[in-house]
Amino acid sequence: MSSCWFHPEEETTAGVLLDYFKANPGSTVTMGYGDGESYRCRFFSSYEADNENEVEDNPNVEPVDYFAIALDPVEVIALGPHYDGPGSLIELSYRDFPERIVGEGGEVIYEA
Repeated sequence: MSSCWFHPEEETTAGVLLDYFKANPGSTVTMGYGDGESYRCRFFSSYEADNENEVEDNPNVEPVDYFAIALDPVEVIALGPHYDGPGSLIELSYRDFPERIVGEGGEVIYEA
């Protein structure tokens, strides 16, 4: 795993998830948030992101760069605010990461 993260939290969140997908290409994960929202997803992409739009809208917001992972929901288990409907992706970053992610074999990949 690379040590070139924008934030230390990214190694234990995005890093472990990317390692799982690298070792298990094409697999799905089930992820759940604290409010019960839950999805089964497949890896779509990963990229560097920023909050430039937030900074433009509010000059009091500190600019931040972060690493993001886009997941393609293949099953909605319990709908919530992270999913905008068919055709949309779910973006994960250390700033908004699920409480728990489980692999296809039942192994816990991440737990807050």
